[in-house]
Amino acid sequence: TSNLLMISPELVIARSRVLSYFHSLKVKPENEIFNWEDPATENTDKCATWTMCAELAEGVYDSGHKAIADPLGQMAKHFPEFVYLRDIMFYWKFYMAFKVDESWPNISSDETANYGLKWSSQSKGYQVDLAGIVAFQADYQRYKVQIQTATDPSTFTTPHEIRSEEDILHIRRLTTFDQNLKQPESEQLLSFLTAPYLRIPLLLQFFSSRDNIRALQSPLLQSLFEAALFEPGPYQPPGVVKEITQVPCTDRSAFATEYGLLLNEIIQSGEPMLNRVIALLKLVLAFDSSNPKDSMSTVIMFITRVAVRLELMTAYALEHLKPLNESGLDKVQRALWDYLIREVPPAMQKWLEWLDGETATQSEKIANDYIACDIHAHLILMHSNVKTFQFNVKVVGTMLSSFAFITNRKPPADRMHVSLMDVFHILQTHRAHLMSWLNQDDRDSVSFNEVLNRTFKAATGVDNTKPWARLSGFGNEGRYVILKNAGPEAFEKIHFCNESDGAYEVEFNLQVMQIVTAGVILMPIPSTLQTNDDVKYLFAEPHTLMAAPETTEYTKKYHVISRGYMFCSWSEDSLYSIVQQQNEREKRKYEEKKKLERFGGDVLLEKEVETTIEEFAPAYALDLIVDHNHGNRKFGRRYDPWAFRRMDSIKQYRMLGDDSDEENVFKFAVYESERWVSNLFETVRSQLFDIEMEFYLPTEPLEEHVNVAHIIASFKGTEQAKVKGNENKGGGGGGFFGGGGPAFFANVPLFDKSQIRLSDRFGVVKFEVVLFKHREMVQVYALHSHGRQHYRSLVYTTDVNFTLR
Repeated sequence: TSNLLMISPELVIARSRVLSYFHSLKVKPENEIFNWEDPATENTDKCATWTMCAELAEGVYDSGHKAIADPLGQMAKHFPEFVYLRDIMFYWKFYMAFKVDESWPNISSDETANYGLKWSSQSKGYQVDLAGIVAFQADYQRYKVQIQTATDPSTFTTPHEIRSEEDILHIRRLTTFDQNLKQPESEQLLSFLTAPYLRIPLLLQFFSSRDNIRALQSPLLQSLFEAALFEPGPYQPPGVVKEITQVPCTDRSAFATEYGLLLNEIIQSGEPMLNRVIALLKLVLAFDSSNPKDSMSTVIMFITRVAVRLELMTAYALEHLKPLNESGLDKVQRALWDYLIREVPPAMQKWLEWLDGETATQSEKIANDYIACDIHAHLILMHSNVKTFQFNVKVVGTMLSSFAFITNRKPPADRMHVSLMDVFHILQTHRAHLMSWLNQDDRDSVSFNEVLNRTFKAATGVDNTKPWARLSGFGNEGRYVILKNAGPEAFEKIHFCNESDGAYEVEFNLQVMQIVTAGVILMPIPSTLQTNDDVKYLFAEPHTLMAAPETTEYTKKYHVISRGYMFCSWSEDSLYSIVQQQNEREKRKYEEKKKLERFGGDVLLEKEVETTIEEFAPAYALDLIVDHNHGNRKFGRRYDPWAFRRMDSIKQYRMLGDDSDEENVFKFAVYESERWVSNLFETVRSQLFDIEMEFYLPTEPLEEHVNVAHIIASFKGTEQAKVKGNENKGGGGGGFFGGGGPAFFANVPLFDKSQIRLSDRFGVVKFEVVLFKHREMVQVYALHSHGRQHYRSLVYTTDVNFTLR
C-alpha cells in the first residue's frame, strides 16, 4: 500500500491502523502467501504457498514451483479450489504491486474467461502468461521484482536504474516530460525523487517558479506531483525508531512513517508547507485568462484540487493528531481556506459565463457542458470543509446549483477530474446542514427564493419567476415546491403548502437531490434527440432542454419543461428484428453444414422448424418515407424483376443508371443468392397488385443461408390503390405452389392519395412482404397509422396454416 494514492485523511489513518494490526501479529516468513513481490526475500521456497503445494503434490511433483504451475493438471483434478485461489491471489497481488502500462490488455468482467492465466514451470521457478503476454517470470537465482511508481525516477530513465542522485548525473539525455521541461529542470526534478523523505517541500518549491508551473499542463507531471504528495510511502509501526548511522543512508526503511509522508510533513513542518501552497495558488491564478479552454485552466484546476486536499489533511491533523506549532498551523490553514473560497470561485464563475456565451455547434455545446460539469465539481470540492456557521446565500447556492447541474447532465467519468463519488460524498455530508439553513425560522424569503431559483436554473436552464414554498407535514423536510397561482404577496414571506393540495407544479427534493415535475424526475433529453435535425431546427441549444420522461410499452415520450413540446421515440421494429434473428440462426446452420462437408462425415442438421410470423407489436421504427431515387436507411435497393430474369447467364448482375443523372443514382444490384426471392415473389406480385408499385430490398445483399426475406413497398403514382381481394376471394394459393395450403385474401380499404404519396420523388411505405424460402410461402402486410403508431394487418398469405385465421 506504500504506492497507493491516498487523498483522504481517513483512508491514510485506516491504512495505518490496518498495518499496525498485521504488524502486531508478527507473521513469520514461512506463513506468508505468494511472497514473490518482496525483493528482500531470497528463499521463496519457505513461504506458506510452497509448503502447502509440497504437501498436496507429494508423489506427483518433486518441487513446489511445478506444483504451482501444475503442468500435468493433477492439482486441478484433485484440488480444484487451489487453482482458483492461486489465480485470485496472483491477480490481486500483481495489480496491487505493479504499474500496468497502456500495452496491457484491458480485461473487463465479461472478458475474464477469455484471458485466463497460463502457468508453466521453469527450471528454477515458474512463468505466468496472460493474453499472450508474460505477466511474471521468476528465476530465483537472478530475478527480483521491481515495483515502479510515478515517484520512482527509474520509471522515467528506462533502461537505466536510478539508485541515487549520482546515477542521474551519468545519463546523457534525460526525459523532457513531453517537451515541458528542459534538461537542467528535468535533472533537478528527478534528483528530488531520489530523496522521498524530502520530496514534498522540494517539489512544492520546484513548481513555484513561473517557468516550471507551466509544465504542469502535462498530465504526466500532474500524476507525478500528485503521487509525490499523496503516496504514503513505507510504513513504520508506532514506537519503532531506526537510527541513522550513515549519510547517505543505505537503509531506506529508516525514513518510514506511521501516517504517511504527507501527514508526517504536516505534523512536523506544516506551516511553511501551506505557505508554499498559498503562494502556488496566487501564482497560478495570475495566469488566468477567463477562458476554460486555455491550457493553463487545467493547471489552475489541478492546483486547486491539490490545495483543497492539503487543507483537508491539515484540518484532520489539527483535530485528531498533535502537530508541532499547532497555533501557527491553525492560522495558516484558515488562511488557505479563506483564499480558496474568496479567490478561486469567482474565476471559475467567469469560466462558466464564457462557456454560456460561446457560439458553438451542437457537439461543441455538449462538450462545453462536460467542461462545465468539471468546473462545478471543483466548486463543490472547494466547499468540502465548509462549516455550518460559514453558510450563506453564496455558499449554499453554489453547492446546490453545482450539484443540480452535474446530476442533470450526467457527464462521463473520464471527463471529470473530481470523481462523482467525491461529489456525492460531499453533498451527503452537508445535506442535513443545507436543509437546516433553508428551514431556519428567521430565513428571509429573498435568500430562500434566490438559492432555489439558482438551483432550478442550473438543473433545467429555465428562469423561474414564481415563488417557492415548503411542503408541510411529516416526512416532507427538505421538499420545496414552485407555487402555481401565487400573487405578489407570496414573495414577502416563505409559505407552506400541503402535498394533497396540488398547488404546485415543480418540486425540488433536497432529501434525494432531485427535481421532480408531475411526479416525474427531470432529466436532459437523450443525445439521440439532441442531435436530431428537427430538434436542432426548433431549439438553438437542445442540450439544455430538460424533460419529464414517460415510458410506454412501445414509445418513450419527453415532455419539455416550459416549452410546450413533447418528443416521441419509438422502440425498435419487431418484424425487422425477427427476420434478422431467423436469418442468423440459418447462418449458423449453414456454416455448420459447410464445415461438416469440408472435413467429411455425415451431415446431421437439426430438423427444420421455422418460427413463422403471426403477429407483431404495433411499433414501427423503420423509416416510413422512401426516396424513389435512394431508398431509405435499411432498404436501399429497388427491386427490379427484369434484372432477376437476366441472372441465368451470370452469377451476379448489376445495372446502374447514368451517373450524370441525379434521379438515376440508385443501386439495382442483385445477386445469385437472391434468385429464390424472384421465383417466389414474381407470381404473387403480378397477380396481387393492381397498380405499379416500387419495391425495395434490404441494402445489404441476402446471403446464401438466408431463409426469410423482407421487402417494403411504396406507391409510385397518385392514383387510389388497393390489393386485389373480392375477385380472388377464396382463391387457391395452392395453385401457385404445388402442395401448398389454401390462400387467404383480405379486403383492403382505399388509401387516400395524400397519405400514400408525398411528391414525385418521395413515397410512404404502405405494404411489407415477407417471403419464406423453405416453406415457399408469401405473406403481405398493410400498414395502418393510428394514434402515432403504425399497425400491421395481414392482407394476403399463400398458406393459411400459418396465420391466426
